[in-house]
Amino acid sequence: MIMENGKAPMVAGKSASDIFQQYGLLGIREETYSSRHPDISNTLSVEQNLVYANMNAPWSVFICGSQGAGKSYSLSCLLENSLLTSSLAGNNPNPHAGLVFHYDKYTSYESTQLCEVAYLCSAGVQVRVLVSPSNVHAMRKLYKNLPGLSADAPRPEVIPLYFQEHQLNVSRLMTLMAANGAKGFPLYMEVVFKILRDISTENKGESRLDYLDFKRRLASQGFSSQQRAPLGMRLALLESFLAHKQQSEHTTARLNRLFNSAQGTLTIVDLSCPFVNENDACALFTICLSLFMENRGDCGRVIALDEAHKFLTQSGEAERLTEQLTSIVRQQRHLGTRIMIATQEPTLAPSLLDLCNVSTVHRFNSPAWFEVLHQHLAGARLCHDRRDTALFEMIVGLRTGEALVFCPSAMLDVSAEDEIRRLNDAFIRIRIRNRVTADGGRSILASDEIQSIEREDIPMEELVVPLSAGTHPRKTVAKRKRSTSAHRDHGSRDVPSSAVADEAQPSFRDNEVRSMSEDQDEEYVDALSSASTDDTQHSLPDNAEGSGSTTTDHTPRWRYPVRTTRSGAMMASPTPAVAETIPQAAASAARPRPAPASASTSTVTRDISKAKARTHLRDALTALMLQGAKTVRFPVVRTQAARAAGLPKDFFASTETWKTWSSRNIDELVVSISSF
Repeated sequence: MIMENGKAPMVAGKSASDIFQQYGLLGIREETYSSRHPDISNTLSVEQNLVYANMNAPWSVFICGSQGAGKSYSLSCLLENSLLTSSLAGNNPNPHAGLVFHYDKYTSYESTQLCEVAYLCSAGVQVRVLVSPSNVHAMRKLYKNLPGLSADAPRPEVIPLYFQEHQLNVSRLMTLMAANGAKGFPLYMEVVFKILRDISTENKGESRLDYLDFKRRLASQGFSSQQRAPLGMRLALLESFLAHKQQSEHTTARLNRLFNSAQGTLTIVDLSCPFVNENDACALFTICLSLFMENRGDCGRVIALDEAHKFLTQSGEAERLTEQLTSIVRQQRHLGTRIMIATQEPTLAPSLLDLCNVSTVHRFNSPAWFEVLHQHLAGARLCHDRRDTALFEMIVGLRTGEALVFCPSAMLDVSAEDEIRRLNDAFIRIRIRNRVTADGGRSILASDEIQSIEREDIPMEELVVPLSAGTHPRKTVAKRKRSTSAHRDHGSRDVPSSAVADEAQPSFRDNEVRSMSEDQDEEYVDALSSASTDDTQHSLPDNAEGSGSTTTDHTPRWRYPVRTTRSGAMMASPTPAVAETIPQAAASAARPRPAPASASTSTVTRDISKAKARTHLRDALTALMLQGAKTVRFPVVRTQAARAAGLPKDFFASTETWKTWSSRNIDELVVSISSF
């Protein structure tokens, strides 16, 4: 931005303050290099060397540097300038809506690297984090307990990422199936393309896609087993991120708002998950980017890639994402969108480096990286021989928080004749300002104490039903004999076979269920959701607490039926739109049972097998559901289960082993579908 050298320059009859109505402080200039004019930065005051970013006009920035040099810090400062309405860093009367992509391949259920941008919530920015449904618990625990934030500070909202069927179109489906960007694909994909072309022709221009119809057409093609395996893997990935058509009103409303961003809001898509690789992450990022850009007319957009080197590889999915980003940068003035990319390696996306208006270079030590900058940046290209060596030494010697900024259109000085001087082929060394929001990029030292935090309670009215919950095949014949015995004990019967949807390919949830033991599989909760936001019992049949009638109700008003196990506990059925009977005996058996008053059990038991403990946890959880509980509170479930087993009320929280085991089992019983 213009640096007013003691004067107020006029441009076309307007002052600088009239032209640049939205701006944010980036840092302070320390020196100018390779300029045709004498460097006057050392003769100016601190205020006259401040460098501001024009946040009104669309532009793009490429940030590179080694780990710990300050890339993510610079990215967070730019996002503060974009999203904060007013702060000490500048003036922004019309904030943008932000979308940030983040992925960490070194992750587990217990720890992962957070996206530093999430700390913008400390300044009141509404931050929404969309995560993989298979890793929602770990991500919710981490983002709800951001280190360094006070107890009363705002926290990000963590939501599992689910697409709705009406959001699918031919292009997005091809992206998920890795058909775009790949240099070659199997011949059977031609059959898939033909099916998609036929569907597009039949829709007469409408972009929406009926996914179940698409799967039926695929099943009728007679693919060989070698062809079905890779095809099924891509469909399983899609189904794990696709929501079922039948949802509660509350869940449907929230799904519709996932990508409807308002001014001053930030959406982070963090797909760090043990079951999502970088190729899948790029495919999902591409779809999220497309959905985010659909409603861009309501406000300005800013799209940021944090640690882009972790997922922008040489795969077809990554190339497709790079193509979309390149297209947006080329049309940024027409789309009203800003692109910000932070990466360690500038070699991954040289096309983006060519197109970005601003290149910010932090410290690195790689001659190969310097060679890329030398080929793609005008300011670096014009350095030859000794000056070339001096530039590389300058980059290696940068301190944390310092950077070289290459921006030919930058206006930093004013001549004695009140003429604005552009930077052109010169560049500057800048020291990035302090953050306005909390800093989450502090390095983890060996002396730091790692805090163990318990998982949060899961609101039952916010559960979402994935597509796989409605397409499970019923139990096999080998399991049916056992299940029939359980139904005979409780007076209920199996679901008619006509109500079971055919499924040729195993779903993402099927693979998880197969990894459990036989007893766990029968007790596993496949689908659970409320039919309304007012009363979670609306999703249960009327005879769940009634007189014990055994007549099965096939009315479609209960979307998520329940079934019984041998112990009488209620479980969600994987078959939608069919309600099974639950006799009064099952409901009463589900309530916590006090310990018998006999002499043999008058003393409190101090130990219990995990099989029996799991049964008591399930019964306590079912009792809470029957009472219309809106939230599954782990301490309440533990206490009721302990009392029913004749144990001390705090037994399941008395040791870290029992506490962790009970938390995991409550999760398995309640959230086979991910919390929303």
